[in-house]
Amino acid sequence: RIASVMGDRYAQFMPAVLPHLLTRVREEAEVSVVEGDDAGLEATKREGAEIDEEKGTESVTFALPGVGLRKLILNTSQMQEKSSACRAIYAHASALGGAFGPFAAECTDALLPLVTFKYSADVRSTSAQALAPVFDAACAGALASIAPADL
Repeated sequence: RIASVMGDRYAQFMPAVLPHLLTRVREEAEVSVVEGDDAGLEATKREGAEIDEEKGTESVTFALPGVGLRKLILNTSQMQEKSSACRAIYAHASALGGAFGPFAAECTDALLPLVTFKYSADVRSTSAQALAPVFDAACAGALASIAPADL
């Protein structure tokens, strides 16, 4: 919101803000598969995913033919932070327009792999949505750097 109010004047703060957002976007997904048990399988059948709010995880136990019971654990808090970082990049690029141009390449490199992120539809959609204003900012920034006589 501050970026949208300040406009181009906010661009000077991007070198301090953007690294934190990109760290969140680039974090490896915390996903693990561990040995499951009958109690976990029954709980999954009965209640669906087991949510551990303290750890910020969701888990499901399933039977894998030929292997046995396994428990898949996803750090859903991390996935939400990743989506929030994508939304923040979207907001900054939209608000700053061409002033965001110098940061567009780095953001594109971080966001593109998330378009196929296999663990969260929200991460896939927010990263894809963020790419549009990042691209627009890159184009606007490039046009602003061309002198009118060069056109």
